[in-house]
Amino acid sequence: MSKYIARKNRSRSLTVSLAVTLLTLILVLLLVATVLETYTSIQALRTDISNLQNLIARNGVHRTDEFFQEKINLLKSAVKITNLAVAQPADQELVLKKLIGLEPSFRQLVLYDEMKQERLRVSRFSSFRADQIREQIDAGLISH
Repeated sequence: MSKYIARKNRSRSLTVSLAVTLLTLILVLLLVATVLETYTSIQALRTDISNLQNLIARNGVHRTDEFFQEKINLLKSAVKITNLAVAQPADQELVLKKLIGLEPSFRQLVLYDEMKQERLRVSRFSSFRADQIREQIDAGLISH
């Protein structure tokens, strides 16, 4: 009888050992699968974020280009309509003041002659402030 009990205990011990081993194997496989899935998800999210950042940057560049092109076209239209080069100084000043009033992004407009000499300056700033800006431009602190 003791041999029967010993065999029964061994079979239970073997069954328990196999069950524990199988459970451990399943848990390890689940852990590996979870780690791989997490790694793959993180890589996909990084790619998505990078693509989104590139899209936002391209959109910003496009909007900036449109903004400046719109201002350049406005100035070109003003030059074509009025022919500022041959207009009287009073007419030139009137056109520049209208442009400043029309477009809030223009802070100061300067009209130069063909010798690159300043002919007229119109500014949203006081004349003192406009002179300071001119000094900064001459010193190379502001590009023009």
